[in-house]
Amino acid sequence: MHMFEGLIPGVQLGSALAAVDRSTLDDASLLEVLIAQSRQLAHEQARLLADLVAVADAVPVAEFAPMEIGAALTWTRQAASAQLVLAQDLVQRLPMVHDALLRAELDLPKARVIAEGVASLDLPSARQVASSILPHASTLTTGQLRARLSKLVIAIDPDAAASRHRLRLTGRRIVLQPDQDSCASLCAFDLP
Repeated sequence: MHMFEGLIPGVQLGSALAAVDRSTLDDASLLEVLIAQSRQLAHEQARLLADLVAVADAVPVAEFAPMEIGAALTWTRQAASAQLVLAQDLVQRLPMVHDALLRAELDLPKARVIAEGVASLDLPSARQVASSILPHASTLTTGQLRARLSKLVIAIDPDAAASRHRLRLTGRRIVLQPDQDSCASLCAFDLP
């Protein structure tokens, strides 16, 4: 039996993790602690995201929410704004993804990939795609998750996907960026 088996993320798992003396553990046990700590972190990150949304909802003028959050957490306005956008997306637009994060069924990087992957879809389609990928998310890397999401997004609305593709092509460009030591980087963007 694994030492954290059956422990629910939150107070129960957090207390168990706090009581572990890592210096006494073998390699296999350290990996168990790592996995359990990752589950606990996912749970806490979900709670933090919910708290960000609660603070934003409590601020009388919505545009000031990132400044309030930034001041409270010593984050830049840009960092606070980015975290708040993600929080609102997960808590309000994709509550099933937020719930999975709260239950530690996936981690924050995977939740972010799902949110970004369905961002171009209308609300019902976004929720449908997110719900269909969630059962598989824990076994996929972020790269695999991104690839599957891309296919699901195209499949749910091929016409909209083709339209987004055509629009993206209008922004194609080549950029020459000077680098150090008399070198340069040549980059091409949005090519078909």
